[in-house]
Amino acid sequence: MQIIGRTATAAALLLAGLGTGTASANQEVLAENTCRVIDALPHEITEPGRYCLRTHLITPSSDGAAITISASDVSLDLRGFSITSTVRDTRKRVVGILARDQKNITIQRGKIEGFRYGVLITDSAAVSAGHQISRLLVSESTAAGISVTGASSTIEDNTVSRTGGGGSYAAGISYSGSLGRIRRNWVLHTFSTARGGYAAGIDLLQGPTQSVQHNHIFRVAGPSSSFGIRCGAPFADPRFGNVVEHAAIPFSDCTPSPDPSPSPYPYPSPYLSFDRAAGGSAPLSAQTLGFSALGGMLLAAGLLVSKQFSS
Repeated sequence: MQIIGRTATAAALLLAGLGTGTASANQEVLAENTCRVIDALPHEITEPGRYCLRTHLITPSSDGAAITISASDVSLDLRGFSITSTVRDTRKRVVGILARDQKNITIQRGKIEGFRYGVLITDSAAVSAGHQISRLLVSESTAAGISVTGASSTIEDNTVSRTGGGGSYAAGISYSGSLGRIRRNWVLHTFSTARGGYAAGIDLLQGPTQSVQHNHIFRVAGPSSSFGIRCGAPFADPRFGNVVEHAAIPFSDCTPSPDPSPSPYPYPSPYLSFDRAAGGSAPLSAQTLGFSALGGMLLAAGLLVSKQFSS
């Protein structure tokens, strides 16, 4: 109970910091002097470089993406601010941050709330690689919180909470690609709401070629299968430090696949063809497309990310 109390306190402090976009005064001045500021949504990034927020941003759109990254070698620092969708319809297709067929995308330090996919990085040409997603608080995604397709990518120090409600598929973090690193994430309360798919705290669509360490997954549920770490049987060894609580299958292998194979429909236009790939047709690239849905309770958020916005 002492741990829960400390966790709740830390979570409250984290949310207070997010509400004011806290960082030290020196950090804020330095960031604004060295990055291109995004002041309104929707926004498309078309050139490499450093980008940042200086205020909380809201989008009322139910489709498309709040921020689209259409260039490689992009660093997006939310600087403790938030990107929020005001649409509460579970059928919405809007994405928080979207990138397709790019390399070396960094997204860090902020809050993403209320989208179908919080962060969605896809690949249709076997070129996606080298991404880093860190120190995000992603909540209330209806299908996926952080979904990354791309080799040699890192997903670390994120808290993903309260994900699901959009259909038969939900996953807190989804990763497809070789040599990936999924570390020190909290994935809390992931749930699917229809039969025929599954819910997963962490979904590894390319099996155990990744490094998956020191993640905490709490409460995964659904009317069909629910997994703590799907395709994660090799990472059940205590040496990896992964903790799964309240999931029907804490660590699973990759067979048998659910039938029918889940599809996180409806996929946001103009990428409807990816739904067919997820539904079992021939893959669109050498890497299997991955989707993920974040879910959880903010109760444990502070344990992981209470220091995220002060460094």
